[in-house]
Amino acid sequence: NLPAFMLKLHVLDTVYEFKVVVGKTTAQTPSLNSNITYFTTFPEWKIPQKILVNEIIPKALKNVDYMENSHFSIYDRAGNYIRANKTNLLQVKRNPQLYYARQSNGCDNALGQLVFRFQNEYDIYLHDTPEQQFFKRDVRTFSHSCIRVERAQELAGLLLKYDDNSSK
Repeated sequence: NLPAFMLKLHVLDTVYEFKVVVGKTTAQTPSLNSNITYFTTFPEWKIPQKILVNEIIPKALKNVDYMENSHFSIYDRAGNYIRANKTNLLQVKRNPQLYYARQSNGCDNALGQLVFRFQNEYDIYLHDTPEQQFFKRDVRTFSHSCIRVERAQELAGLLLKYDDNSSK
């Protein structure tokens, strides 16, 4: 329930509630209907081009240590690592379609410790977050359109426990 900032899991006669953070005004979370197909622990984050160009590269141009400190890496389309110096960052900014970026797994990863995947045309997902403080707010519109979920480990445990396929 996006307007209520709430995810509800209905299992038998019990309803489990989890607070969520959804997309900010400039990157609203779309309404959709899908099923979680799998989840990944300690995921890498493939950074969307828009976030790379509009947020990460400007920060990296101001602070040479930003990329390394945030565990971001840039690669060309052939998979070659691109060193994050000013010249290369400006080249990536000019031609972002020729590059991609990833954030390695770990405690600073924007996806947290778990990401839940489901089919959708928007390339969004449900995930944990290191920014747990946002769940204390009444209005929780801080994401880039993905859905951050409180107590992700508990949700994963419940999904495994009540998975119809777990006994097959």
